[in-house]
Amino acid sequence: MRNASLIFGLFLGLSVATLRAGSVFSLADGSETDGKLTLSPGGLHVEGGSGSDLNLTDILEADFSDAPFHLQYFSSAGDHSTPLPPNWNGRDIGQVNAPGSVSYAAGVFTLTGDQWDPPPNSQDRTDHYFVTGLPWTGDGQWSVRVKSIDGDNARAGIMLRESLDPLSVGIGVSASSQNVATPFNRNTDHNLSANDITVDNLPLWFRITRRGPSIDLDLSRDDKQWKLLSYNIFTLANNMWAGFFIGSHTGKAVQKAVFDQALFTPAPGPSPGRIVPTGVLLRSGGFVAGYFSSLDFDNKGPDPVGHFRRNDKFTDIPIAVSQISAVIYHPMPRSQLTALGSQVGVLMKNGDFMTGNFEAINTGDARLNSVLLGTQSYDRDAIGACMLNSVQPMPANYEVRLKDGSCILTNGISVSNGHVAIDDAAGVAVPTDPDDIALFRAGPGEVQTLIDLPWKATPPPAPTPPPVPAPPASPAAATNAAPAANPAPAPNQAPPVECWVGPNQEQIMAVPTGTIVDFPLTGKFHAVALRVALSPDSPPNSQAIIRILADGREVARTPDFRAGDQPRFMEVTVSDPQTVTLVANSMFGGVRVLVIDPVAIRESAASDDAAPAP
Repeated sequence: MRNASLIFGLFLGLSVATLRAGSVFSLADGSETDGKLTLSPGGLHVEGGSGSDLNLTDILEADFSDAPFHLQYFSSAGDHSTPLPPNWNGRDIGQVNAPGSVSYAAGVFTLTGDQWDPPPNSQDRTDHYFVTGLPWTGDGQWSVRVKSIDGDNARAGIMLRESLDPLSVGIGVSASSQNVATPFNRNTDHNLSANDITVDNLPLWFRITRRGPSIDLDLSRDDKQWKLLSYNIFTLANNMWAGFFIGSHTGKAVQKAVFDQALFTPAPGPSPGRIVPTGVLLRSGGFVAGYFSSLDFDNKGPDPVGHFRRNDKFTDIPIAVSQISAVIYHPMPRSQLTALGSQVGVLMKNGDFMTGNFEAINTGDARLNSVLLGTQSYDRDAIGACMLNSVQPMPANYEVRLKDGSCILTNGISVSNGHVAIDDAAGVAVPTDPDDIALFRAGPGEVQTLIDLPWKATPPPAPTPPPVPAPPASPAAATNAAPAANPAPAPNQAPPVECWVGPNQEQIMAVPTGTIVDFPLTGKFHAVALRVALSPDSPPNSQAIIRILADGREVARTPDFRAGDQPRFMEVTVSDPQTVTLVANSMFGGVRVLVIDPVAIRESAASDDAAPAP
């Protein structure tokens, strides 16, 4: 058992530490250290005002990333007097006949521009149009409504691109004034690919979802029911540009497009569990982002080895079938994968499951032999995941999160020649660069992630309106009148608790104030740690606090934190609770508190008989 002092000055209004890039929370003495972090085989070196060396075994969490927590949200309500939201700008790309423009007010973007990409059969492959957007790092989800487009052959839409160079790698989707939607992309060889699809009249919603190399382009008529337009395995830099654009094939007149209901956020998850991006879910419970280039089962012995591509630097990582739980073609809820247990087969994106024995798993398809259907080939666009083995949680002292979305459970790392080799608990060696590491933290042998538990949220009670007095009446009428009934209470309209995954695989829970969230615990735990912040869509100048209860008894509360504050780190001692409860309180209406990476810290990995939740 570690000798840990985890109080961190939380009790009744003392100061709370703030997690920043280049910072460490040391588990051994509860201290916070800031500075540039350098990973070594035995620990971390911290360069800064209080430079020091820390043993890996003493670290609760070390943040290497430049953007530990990043949200951008634009509401369609309210009045904005600034020309553009913070960090946004607009400019022309390539050759245009007249400068474009953008204005922004009350959540509405109005763009003008006069040139769009040349047709696909043209020799010119460069971009020519007006864009507006902002720099972005990591995964996310970007959606917007294209409200209107004015002009002949005008096109307007949403896209991601590595830079604002006219030949930049990029991907996106546009709408036209002629009722056509066009998913498009330009790869590293500058090849432009586009596909026109007939759609309904405007307005239409477009959405891009990126998780590692997996990028989806979706369309909706009502922002409720979404249709997949294009699923892509696409190489795009971690640091990129996201935004809107407008132009026209004709280039003869300035065109106009209006966008509203824009939402830019880390990709939200549809369930309390984690979303697993494209890649490989290992039997240990760890995950490596990327995709298989080949896995042929013919004449490969009892434990064939697949060839896995993590990124352009590490293109051939061998992984044996016995080490794999699932090969994931399309982002899936982790709970949906683990619920299948040891069943072998293809899990389709629509939820269907085809059992059988695999003959091959490749980048573009999977081949399955079943008793009923014989050998069938399934295209990657229809596959959710290929299921090979059940997840069997294994002891792991550390969790290493990479900037590509990988989350590796390990008992040790090695550093040599400028590279880091991380040995997953399942036996897979994952090579990486030190700059690829986003977060280093204690593993499931030390902590239990609370959001992975079957938590329960209780919304605040609806207010009961006061009785309505009966109208005046004559004494005779009053004698026979029935008592006036109180009106029925208004239904509780409190928004639900939402969960999603941030750019560095942070698990984020948005809790409306007044809501009570209970986490059941199995095993012995002696501390709780989490980060908290106000959601960016909270009203300006609003404040809130978080209360922590153990078995119904309050053990800590934060001081007030405000809209716009960076996430605050909380840590508090508890005594083997059966339930941990979080309550968010605020005097302001419409406030949501973000609970980021909440964990319970185990009393002792050796004495805790409960396996970590998959």
